[in-house]
Amino acid sequence: MPLCLDLTFEICKSMEIVLGIDIGGTSTKLGLVREDGLIVEKRTINTAICKNENVFFSLLFHEIEQFLADFVAHYSCIGIGIGAPSCDEAAGVLEQAANFPFSERVPILALFQDQFDFPVCLTKDGNATTLGEARYGAGRGIDNFVLITLGTGIGGGIVLNGSLVKGANGWAGEFGHVIVEQGGRACGCGRSGCLETYASATGLQRTALLRLAETTKESSLREQVAEGLQAKDIYLAAKRGDELSLSIFEEVGQHLGLALANISAMFDPEAVFLAGGLAAAGDILFDPLRAQFEAVVLPQLQGRITIKASALDLNEAAISGAASLVWNNKNLITT
Repeated sequence: MPLCLDLTFEICKSMEIVLGIDIGGTSTKLGLVREDGLIVEKRTINTAICKNENVFFSLLFHEIEQFLADFVAHYSCIGIGIGAPSCDEAAGVLEQAANFPFSERVPILALFQDQFDFPVCLTKDGNATTLGEARYGAGRGIDNFVLITLGTGIGGGIVLNGSLVKGANGWAGEFGHVIVEQGGRACGCGRSGCLETYASATGLQRTALLRLAETTKESSLREQVAEGLQAKDIYLAAKRGDELSLSIFEEVGQHLGLALANISAMFDPEAVFLAGGLAAAGDILFDPLRAQFEAVVLPQLQGRITIKASALDLNEAAISGAASLVWNNKNLITT
């Protein structure tokens, strides 16, 4: 028996893993990811408390070092994969990240390479989630699909004919900045009426606060405002049958359905997957979304495109997808 235990320990000790990082406007998630996509350990840090990039990266690097130190006896880290918003992969920088208190250009790749001896790979957060879905989730075996991430903002990715589409400048899949209301709400990108100002978690909050100010209609949401109304509060209220909350999700579903109909006309996907916190609302979001989608989508595509939630665990697709950057290039990485 002791021999068996020692053997098991030696196997675990030599197990290779990749550190996958999903940098988000509200929280940043870390995961130790096996080659088969299993996340064996996770950590989360609060991005929202960081006033600038110096504070953020100091906190992030400290957490990474502690995280790896805690499991150095069990796993051998072979690299770091990062999914980050608004990043220029070729230059290795974060560029005008709309939901972050960062400078216009942050050299994220150089910062990581200066701090760690591991190979580091970087991609746009929407691409990371899309890669995770393609390699480990519902996108396996599907050559044409679109993924939409619904978080603090909205991002996404596109797989056409089995390949991830990045575009000429790496900005393909920025679905959050499709304009759905001409002259509508101000967006962090500097324009107005973008989808993420209506259908992200922060967009949901904005709609709720506006509705509460415009009407005297009874709603349990009024009790939450003083404490800081969150998207989760609106979902829980809708689940309990709160009429105002349900109508807010109806509006979000209409905006998303319209945007997805337009995206489908461009890319003709077999499936659309929704990932991120808001996708966990289930039928409360998907029912009005699908109804609007089928009402306005190109007639030739009606009834032919599946819209469903990511098959991966909540918020884990970006972690495993970022890690897959290293696994996919394990024998190619030189820096």
